[in-house]
Amino acid sequence: MEIQKREDLLWCGLTLTLTILVRGLMLGLLAPLATGDSVRDLYAAWMVLEGKTPCRDFWWQYGPIMPFYYAFWFLLGGIHLISFQMGLDGIYVAIALAAFWTLRLFVPPPAAFLTSLAYLSFDYNWNFNHIGSIPFLLLSIFFLWKFFASSRVRWCYLGTLAMVGVTLVKISVGPPFFLAFLASILFFNLILYLRKEKKFSDLGWKH
Repeated sequence: MEIQKREDLLWCGLTLTLTILVRGLMLGLLAPLATGDSVRDLYAAWMVLEGKTPCRDFWWQYGPIMPFYYAFWFLLGGIHLISFQMGLDGIYVAIALAAFWTLRLFVPPPAAFLTSLAYLSFDYNWNFNHIGSIPFLLLSIFFLWKFFASSRVRWCYLGTLAMVGVTLVKISVGPPFFLAFLASILFFNLILYLRKEKKFSDLGWKH
């Protein structure tokens, strides 16, 4: 078990290193920006940096968290596209790590490593908001399968927090995914109950 943990950490570290390296080499190499979503997202982060509040002081139809996130990077590096891309690269790193540990539940470390790097090929320059929901979605899947494996309710709590994160990024996506999350838990417990593996009174509520 100790050897397996060390192997997992080694491959996770390799995932982290390679993701940072690749995204670092691409820093400043933004493709031409679209005139729609991406420019609006830049404007929203700039407005937050100026002390404005999304929805109240300027038009914003998504969750409130991403303008504040990118405004933080503007604060660190100045109001430049490269600062914005540093924030985007931080999300890519979070996606790669969340993907690795989620995939690791099903496949060996090398396979999880290779598959998690697939996100490096995705192009999100058309919209800088939606990508922020992907780490939370991957974490919710990780927590859901941890619950399936252990029936411990703490994984449901953590999965719910991940769904809150999705909602704070994109309001229209969070509630449907949360309903799917709950339905998965209920369906899993119903199967256990029908197979007589659990009593109805203690379905899924082991801490």
